Amino acid sequence: MSLYPTITLKIFNKKGKELSYYRVGSRQRFLLRLQAWKKRDCHYFIRVGYSKRFKNEGEYNNKKDALHALRAFTEKSLVKEYL
Repeated sequence: MSLYPTITLKIFNKKGKELSYYRVGSRQRFLLRLQAWKKRDCHYFIRVGYSKRFKNEGEYNNKKDALHALRAFTEKSLVKEYL
């Protein structure tokens, strides 16, 4: 079993075309990639998998909401409970 949750990010344009896909285990690397994304008018899909049976996921229309969700999904207390 992993010590970190698996984090997946998909970035889409407004027409639904996938622009980028990232899957990493490090929260810090994931935050840096999300913050570095420069294109506007994107749609973000984030999934954080804690185990085979438990995950959090959501779709967001702006980077601010996506960053807020990532921070909430990777809180230490939540990660400890499910890993």
